[in-house]
Amino acid sequence: MSKKICKIIIIILIILAIILGIMYLIDLDRMKNGRPVVFSTWGSKYAPFLVENKNNDNDYQKYSKTIDNIKLELNIPNEWKYKEIARNEENDFYKYALKLYKNNENQFVTLYIYDTPFSVCGTGLTTKNLILNNGQEASIGYFYENIIWNYISFHINHNVVVLNDGDLKDEDAEEVIEIIKTINITNEQDLYSFCGTITQVENNLFFVKPDENEEIGKSADLVMVGKLQIDSNVKFEIGERVKITYDGDIMETYPLQINAIKYESLD
Repeated sequence: MSKKICKIIIIILIILAIILGIMYLIDLDRMKNGRPVVFSTWGSKYAPFLVENKNNDNDYQKYSKTIDNIKLELNIPNEWKYKEIARNEENDFYKYALKLYKNNENQFVTLYIYDTPFSVCGTGLTTKNLILNNGQEASIGYFYENIIWNYISFHINHNVVVLNDGDLKDEDAEEVIEIIKTINITNEQDLYSFCGTITQVENNLFFVKPDENEEIGKSADLVMVGKLQIDSNVKFEIGERVKITYDGDIMETYPLQINAIKYESLD
């Protein structure tokens, strides 16, 4: 083999190594942030939605509301209060609004479901990314280097937004961010589900073997599911039969990975 061919092969191998290294670093960063991987889990046991619920269920209220086909689920701490705001002729730009406040009802934030997608523009706007407890993403907007955020919008549904329209400040404004991290937003028309049996349980995830007649079982015989911060009577025991509801996205790794929305025991 000539020296020229050897050099070409070495260059190709170096380029491939660099590409694989970049792919690995991208997936490593996404796994650290609880997000679905792009290329592979690289041999790691991983699923998104890895945030464990360390709170006591008695410390907060599990709020749930369905408007049209949009379902909202939210954990509201007991020291916080909420009020649903009815749509009327003066407030006809939204389908639904939920007012959240703590000590002073005049200092609050409002969660809206708009009739149209939320958008914002203007000078002095900066945004940063927010990873919710279920692995989905949101954006926090600030104006003119203000340390108090102005809005939180959600990538999964651009009609849903939280506005700091009641001049909520300091620690209370930061605490709202932690509350909003518990939100689950689902379009019930776009949900998928399958039934199966739990074969393995770990701290933050479990593995399910789909039933023989399930469509998802044609892709692989095992699905990896991250535990969620939502109501569930699943005990996560090996051999337990469960129904898993997910958003339709399937990552073709082995085991398969899905964005789980809820699960329930069939036993």
